[in-house]
Amino acid sequence: MIDARIPLWFYGITSVIYLLSSVICFLAVLFSYKAYKIDPKKKVIFLMFGFLLLGLGFVMLALPSLYIYFGFNYQGGLSINYVNYIGFSAYYFLSTAAYFLFLLMYIPKGFKSKNFVIFVPLWYASSVKFHSVSVGIISLVLIQTIINSLKKKNLDSYLVMFAFLSLAMFHLLLLLASFSVINFVLANSILILGFLSLLLMLIRVNYGGKEKV
Repeated sequence: MIDARIPLWFYGITSVIYLLSSVICFLAVLFSYKAYKIDPKKKVIFLMFGFLLLGLGFVMLALPSLYIYFGFNYQGGLSINYVNYIGFSAYYFLSTAAYFLFLLMYIPKGFKSKNFVIFVPLWYASSVKFHSVSVGIISLVLIQTIINSLKKKNLDSYLVMFAFLSLAMFHLLLLLASFSVINFVLANSILILGFLSLLLMLIRVNYGGKEKV
């Protein structure tokens, strides 16, 4: 049965939030691809595949919420715990792989040219460990985007910095704050704003933006 401490309507909200996040991620993939066609760079490839993985991750998060909200488990389906485990495990894996790709965007070229293999850790299964690892990876990317924005001082670099700042704040809120509907909506709203910030940068690049990040 559905845990009485979490109202059914909450799963409807999470479904909408996760699906909206995935749509924005897939739009970022589309505009990243278009940007790559205009100016082929490895950095854009990492960004494109990173958002592809993130978008798929949010789809995997949305599926358990939809499954619970529409009551498929009442029809002799899989248990809620099992569906949640599969969905969240897939999200943890895909999003961590995406964050490593974002990190590769800012690793020096000499280091990337060596035999470097992305290893996505699977040793964590709890949200605390996942958010801790995510904060660590995103912080490294955020530091570099801050340095870039101070050097370039253009709108696109600020949009990129804000995007990764929002991503870091999203994980920090879910890591440090106690669970509540308000905190959940706030954290995901910040995340969506960050995604929209990066999407705006990509749109600018595709439609006449001359600035570089």
